[in-house]
Amino acid sequence: MTNEQGSAITVSGEGLYDDGDSSCTSTVHIGPISVSAAVVAVGDEIWFDEGAGTFVEASLWDAAVLNVLASCPTAGVFWVGFDLGDMDTMTGAAEERFGTPTQRIDVTEALSYLDGMGIGYADLEGMAFHNFVMWVADPDGWLVALEMDATVDAAFVADQLGPIFGDTGDLRFHMTIDVDRPDDPSIEVTLPENRTESGVVS
Repeated sequence: MTNEQGSAITVSGEGLYDDGDSSCTSTVHIGPISVSAAVVAVGDEIWFDEGAGTFVEASLWDAAVLNVLASCPTAGVFWVGFDLGDMDTMTGAAEERFGTPTQRIDVTEALSYLDGMGIGYADLEGMAFHNFVMWVADPDGWLVALEMDATVDAAFVADQLGPIFGDTGDLRFHMTIDVDRPDDPSIEVTLPENRTESGVVS
C-alpha cells in the first residue's frame, strides 16, 4: 500500500496448510524496517512468536494471533468477507499456474463497469481497479492465484485506514495471492521446537 506522499506499507504472509494444521509467518515492512510474527496451529494447540524467536502457547482469539492470521491464506480468517462468487462457473483462457491447470480470468473491465459491485470483497465502494486477474483451478474451481491493483479514494482511506496513514488522500493498493504445492503429500505442519510453556501474548 502506498499513499500520495510515497509512504509505503507492505504486508506479506506465507505458510503451510495440512489437513487443518497450519503455520504462518507475517511480515510488515515500513520503509527500511521489517517486523515479523508467526503462528503455528496443530490440532487444538496454538503457538505464537511475536518476533523474538520463541513460541508461547496462545489462543486463536488473541488479537495478536488474529492479526497474523489475517494476512495468511493458510488461515480461515484470511478469507472472511472474501467473496469471488461461484468461481467454478467462470471461464477464461487456459493457463498453467504453479503446475495446476487453470482458467485465467481478467475481471478488471467488468469491475469498472459494475463500479465495484458483484465480484470481489463484500464492499468495494470507493475502489478503482487498474488490474484484477484470477487464476481458477480447472475443473475444480478453487483460487490458485490472484493479482489486484487498485486505487482507494481518500474518503475510504480516512474512514478505514486513517490510524495508519492519516489524512493523506488516495491510496494505491496492490495484492497478490499464490497457492503453491496443492495436495503435496510432503507438506507437514509440526509444533515448533523453540517453544516455551509460559509466556504472555499481548
